[in-house]
Amino acid sequence: MNKSSLCLPNFKTVYMKISVMIENNFHYTTGHVDENTLEAALDFLIAIEPDPDEFVEECARLGVDDTEQYKSLQMQHAVSIKCAKAALKQYGRQITPATVEAMRDKFYEIVRSPKYQVSVVSVSVSYTSLNRAWDGINGWGA
Repeated sequence: MNKSSLCLPNFKTVYMKISVMIENNFHYTTGHVDENTLEAALDFLIAIEPDPDEFVEECARLGVDDTEQYKSLQMQHAVSIKCAKAALKQYGRQITPATVEAMRDKFYEIVRSPKYQVSVVSVSVSYTSLNRAWDGINGWGA
C-alpha cells in the first residue's frame, strides 16, 4: 500500500454519517432542480470536503503532500462534483423573480439554514459553492 492511499480512508471514516452518499455519488443531468436536489448537491459537496485542519494533520503524520492528496480526493469524485455544481447553477437560474435581490434572499435562506451551520466546512462549502455556481446569473457576482 503506498503512502498516498493511506490518507483517504481515515477521512472517509470522519464522514461516515454520509458515507452512503459518497459511495453512491451525486447524479444530475438537466432539468428542473427542486429543494431536495439542491440539498442533495450541497450535502454531497460538504460530505467530500475534509476538515482542513484534520486533513493537513493526517497527511503530515503520514508523510504525504496534502495538496496532492486533496487533488486526488477531488478527482475520485470529479463527475459527481461537476453534476452537483450543474444542479446548483440550474437552481440559481430558476429563482423568480430573476433579480439579484431575490437570489440574495434565497442564498441567505439556504446558507443560514441550521443544516449548513453545523461546522466550518458546511458553512464554507455551502456559501462558496452557491456563490460560484450562481456567478453571472441575473447579475449575481461571486
